[in-house]
Amino acid sequence: MRRAVIAGFLFSGSIIVTSSTYSHHSFAAFFNVDKTVAMEGVVKEFWFQNPHARIYLDVTNEDGEVEEWMLEGGSRNVLSRRGWSADTVDIGITVRAEGSLSRDGTNAIGWRLLKAMAGNDVGS
Repeated sequence: MRRAVIAGFLFSGSIIVTSSTYSHHSFAAFFNVDKTVAMEGVVKEFWFQNPHARIYLDVTNEDGEVEEWMLEGGSRNVLSRRGWSADTVDIGITVRAEGSLSRDGTNAIGWRLLKAMAGNDVGS
């Protein structure tokens, strides 16, 4: 009986470890590192959270229509170590973003560079 209980705990532990290992994804799985884009837009939302910070921008396309783009960045933990907080990106400011395009064709990039139009780096 004792062996069955120990075996059950070991099996359960291996499932928990395996599932948490596979729950995170690689950057290249979602973003094409060979296709980069630069854009300017107005910040609508800033999510300072795990597993990734997100910025939603209103971007005016070549036809003059406004499109919403999602920019995905590092985790809250990583950005916090770089000096970021929930107040780092203000709603309504215009930013220039550069990053890798989404593989699935949605309006999303994994940002590599983020600058406020005032010229200062917001983050990387």
